[in-house]
Amino acid sequence: MLNVGSPGIGTPPHLAAEAFRRAAGIEVQHVPYNGGGALSSALLAGQVQFAVEGITTLGPQVKAGRLRALALTSPARVAAWPEVPTMAEAGLPAAEFRGWVGVAGPARMPPAIVDRLYREIVAISASPEGRDWFAQAGAEPGGIPPDRFAAEVRAEHARWGAVIREAGIRIE
Repeated sequence: MLNVGSPGIGTPPHLAAEAFRRAAGIEVQHVPYNGGGALSSALLAGQVQFAVEGITTLGPQVKAGRLRALALTSPARVAAWPEVPTMAEAGLPAAEFRGWVGVAGPARMPPAIVDRLYREIVAISASPEGRDWFAQAGAEPGGIPPDRFAAEVRAEHARWGAVIREAGIRIE
């Protein structure tokens, strides 16, 4: 049985590893670590055979030739790693895991403030500096309107909630 590492129980990389396990139809032993740095050290030491973790965490070790990137969980290849195929290209489309970052505020935030924040965030993300920052992180800048973002959060909650329940993942 292979050991798969993650930066912690219930973290997005843990859920992505569970999606991979299910899509590949394999059994693995989950080994949680206390953060990405500890996970990176465990991979380098051979304590785990593989991990699903972000480019910003494992990328420097890949670039240095100490780790090998096998596949991306994103729906498309990323500019920072054009040679690395996606899980779908590797034959496991059900292992897709889109990492994203969102901005939230109080439920009763005035619509005018929500609209202004959204416009400013999209403008910053689309600026040359914003695009460069995202590219360095292996990410694509985006921005969807607040109502679509709320719907996306609800859909992600339902999808990953089902995975958590089915896998019996419990925070310790």
